[in-house]
Amino acid sequence: GQVNDGQVKAGQEWAKLGTALRGAFASRDVWKMAFVAATMAGPMLVIGGLWGTPYLMVAYDLPRPEAAFFMSLLLLGWAVGAPFSGWMSDRIGRRKPILIAGCLLVSILLAIIFIVPGLPFWLVQIFLVLTGLSGGAMTACFGLVRDVMPPAIAGASTGIVNSATVASGAILQPLVGLALDLQWDGTVSDGARQYAAADYRFAFLLILATAVAGLVTAFRLRETPMA
Repeated sequence: GQVNDGQVKAGQEWAKLGTALRGAFASRDVWKMAFVAATMAGPMLVIGGLWGTPYLMVAYDLPRPEAAFFMSLLLLGWAVGAPFSGWMSDRIGRRKPILIAGCLLVSILLAIIFIVPGLPFWLVQIFLVLTGLSGGAMTACFGLVRDVMPPAIAGASTGIVNSATVASGAILQPLVGLALDLQWDGTVSDGARQYAAADYRFAFLLILATAVAGLVTAFRLRETPMA
């Protein structure tokens, strides 16, 4: 009897999980929130985690340790901006304005860093910190999930949004690499392909495009219901 009861309960729990996942996957709101979060996390993971350091080495003639240190400013800003944005969205009782502002600032700052020629390096450092701070607004997506989704599928919905942030790096990193290869002029040093600063700027336009797409989507998000 106990074994059968346990099996029945386990079956019921799995059924609940399946129902929650189906409900979350079928929700357009979940996918909008996941996309916005992904487009804010993507630049941090792609630029801060992989391609930003070699770009600084080429564009500003920096040794790798120094370039990596300055690129870490982006991730430092992200680490600070995430809890601050969550606190701010709780304080004002709204998530959407925080997300729109974050997406807008990330888009503008990335455009300045990648498009404006001859940008002084001290200004690049400031903009990297500000980009990270702005990208931290993605945490408001998790609060928005809790606010607008039915409690029965809120957990599954949060999981989808979280997975999207991680997947953004896994998808965009090789795409940026492909864009770099399209611009490659054949130069090789120590067996590794060498890219010019202009090649990186071209490839990073892909990141800028995703950030702008996230901004457009942020305007279409549902807002936290009025208390």
